[in-house]
Amino acid sequence: MRRAMSVDRDNVCGVVGAFLPNYLLCSYDKVVMLGKTTDSLENGDFPMLPSNLRASCLFATMKKAICAVRWCFKCW
Repeated sequence: MRRAMSVDRDNVCGVVGAFLPNYLLCSYDKVVMLGKTTDSLENGDFPMLPSNLRASCLFATMKKAICAVRWCFKCW
């Protein structure tokens, strides 16, 4: 899994503190509006995400958590 993660750090932000609703709603507003008017989007148009919020890192964390929990449906 480590090989699948991007080592390119150009689009990774070191800022870890942000107001969550503002970050989720307002950061992507620019991308949505830009997508309505232009034919193509570039990497610079997307908001920067910390490396721990990228899909490959989240997938590895969820896979590890699911494997750690023993699923027992008989107890429900």
